[in-house]
Amino acid sequence: MTVEASRPARSRQAMIFRCNTGCLPFALHAAGRIDRLTPGRTFDICICHGEEPIVVPGSLSPLDVRLIRIDTTGLFTGLRPDPVRTHDVCLRLAVTQALAADYDRIIYLDSDIFVQGGDFTALLGFDPGNHPRGGVRDIIQWRTPGRRAEQFRGLPISVPAFS
Repeated sequence: MTVEASRPARSRQAMIFRCNTGCLPFALHAAGRIDRLTPGRTFDICICHGEEPIVVPGSLSPLDVRLIRIDTTGLFTGLRPDPVRTHDVCLRLAVTQALAADYDRIIYLDSDIFVQGGDFTALLGFDPGNHPRGGVRDIIQWRTPGRRAEQFRGLPISVPAFS
């Protein structure tokens, strides 16, 4: 796996979005909300992408978003990509491994969220105890909580099931 970034990490903590050009406006809207809700923030806001390059408009440069291209070098081969589910969709599964040298704490957020409020510094400072990962259920897990996506079974990474 190779990683190329628009700038060095400025913190050991990051809020991470994964997107392509189609999702970029949504990710930038959420990043802007987080930035406005956290004056003087001490964490990076990053947008990760893979196969398709992305560009943040100059008018949004004050957000100081770190763009990160992750080349998974075939890690997701065989996952049945289609026009909607490209290899870039799977990047969220590789983010912690790809960015382990830069960040001690990562919170991954989907690009299509609406950020209403919250203390993101406190969230990044939350002590998860002996649980290195946490998550919330996506719509598919709400419907079938014990389901593990078939396409993840052969990956050389750990994808936890929700119970």
